[in-house]
Amino acid sequence: MKILNFLNGVHPMSPELISHLSKILKSKILKRNDFILRAGEVCRHVYFVDEGLLRSFYLKDGNEVCKWFMKENDVVFAVRSFLKQMPSLESIQALENCSLHYITYSELQDIYIRFQEFNVQRGVLTEKYYILSEERNDILLLPAPIERYKFLLNNYPELISRIQLKHLASFLGVSPRTLNRLKLKARK
Repeated sequence: MKILNFLNGVHPMSPELISHLSKILKSKILKRNDFILRAGEVCRHVYFVDEGLLRSFYLKDGNEVCKWFMKENDVVFAVRSFLKQMPSLESIQALENCSLHYITYSELQDIYIRFQEFNVQRGVLTEKYYILSEERNDILLLPAPIERYKFLLNNYPELISRIQLKHLASFLGVSPRTLNRLKLKARK
C-alpha cells in the first residue's frame, strides 16, 4: 500500500505497526463530485490519497470558497472538526475519481497510545501541514491576483492543470473571467 511506504518514508515503522495498520486501513473509492465530508458533519476519518484530487471549501455569503486542494500522497481531513470531533465548517469533495485509504479518529488515537513510535510520524506530518497552511495563507496575502496566480504556477504547476477554472478562481479570490485574463498575462 502506498500509504505504508509514505509513512515508512516519514520515519521507519516497526513490523508490528505496519501489521496493525495493514489490518485496520480501509479503502474508499470516490467518483468525481462525491463528498467525504459536508459542512455540519463531524469529520470522523483521516484519509490518504492514493489517486485523485479533492478540494476543501466553505460557504461565504452563499458562495463556495476553496481553501485548498489535496492530491496523491496527501493526508486529508478537516483539521478542527477531526481533532475536536465537532461539526465541520468546511466540505471536502472529489474533483476527480479518487482512491483513498482511511482510519477513524478512535483508531488513530489508539495507534498513538499503542505505538509510541507513530508519534514521530505525527510530529513530522503536523509540521509539514502547518507549514503548508502558512504558505496557503501567505499566497492569499499577496496583493495582486496575478502574483497569487504566478505563485501557484511556479510552485504547484500540476494543480493548475488539474483544477477546474471555477475552483481555482475561487481559491484565488477572483472570478473565472478574471482568472482567464490572469492566465493570458502570466504567459507574456
